[in-house]
Amino acid sequence: MTYTAIFKNNEGGYSYSIYDAPHGFLAAWSPIAKDGQQDDRHLIALVPGNHQVGLIVLNLFHNHAESL
Repeated sequence: MTYTAIFKNNEGGYSYSIYDAPHGFLAAWSPIAKDGQQDDRHLIALVPGNHQVGLIVLNLFHNHAESL
């Protein structure tokens, strides 16, 4: 099954990648999370299917938005 995985890195940045993984969230989570950890990325969400993800992080302390 195809999943869009959303990651957060150690610096607070976000990214996403497309994976083929076993059917079912529990079965897919572990192998995808392990792959992300190789690049110091931490899996925070799985979405079934192949999706483009737009991410905007609001920095409330500095009152600006950073587009990723």
